[in-house]
Amino acid sequence: MTLHRFGNQSSSSLWYELAYLEAKEKVKKGDNIWQLGMGSGPKCCSVVLKCIRPIFGEYEKGPWGDCIHQYPIL
Repeated sequence: MTLHRFGNQSSSSLWYELAYLEAKEKVKKGDNIWQLGMGSGPKCCSVVLKCIRPIFGEYEKGPWGDCIHQYPIL
């Protein structure tokens, strides 16, 4: 979804994807999220995030606020 809306943002695409999951309210308190970033050549990084609060209404403040209803639920 991020590639369609924002184009290739390289490493910042991970944050747009996280915002997408929050906007679709797919992240619940206590969930662990593993993000894996692949770069050019042999570059790779990963991070594990833990949701520490309920996520409701985030789409209104995030980068998906004006169009989240146009994208499918994963």
